[in-house]
Amino acid sequence: MCTGLEALTLGKVLAAGSALASTANGFAQARQQTKAAERSAAIANQNHAFIVQENQRLQREVREIETEQISDRERLANQELATIQAAAGEMGIANLTPFVVEVGANEGIDISRIERNAENEVQRIQAQSKSSQLGTLAQIQGLREQSRASSRGALFNAIGSGLQLGKDLRDISKKERET
Repeated sequence: MCTGLEALTLGKVLAAGSALASTANGFAQARQQTKAAERSAAIANQNHAFIVQENQRLQREVREIETEQISDRERLANQELATIQAAAGEMGIANLTPFVVEVGANEGIDISRIERNAENEVQRIQAQSKSSQLGTLAQIQGLREQSRASSRGALFNAIGSGLQLGKDLRDISKKERET
């Protein structure tokens, strides 16, 4: 059986132990949350890198398709001109200028459209990359803020535990003097 003084001393030890355990637990949780935030940030960065890499591949593919379509259109224009020349020779038409101008104009319009469509697609892909970058930065910033808030919370809990411990020790000391 404990005497009153031993009970009060045991109370001090228990109060201090409780405050220390609460503080240690708070800091451990904050540390775990910080590590989780770091892992999440690394995953977000890796995901963004994959998106950028894929978007670069898509841009190259768009440019390759553009080049092929322009080449196909130029080949078609040359075939049209050859057909016009052959037909004109058979029909005895000497002035092919209006036909050549029309074929060239149509070719120019088509090539311009091909280039414009390819450029629009590249810009769309680049916008996706930029959007991914901004989303990743916002996600990482949010994770950092959560981590900081958790650390601040642990610090304030430690301060609160220390203040509560001080109050408990003062109350126990007061009771000791009364006994």
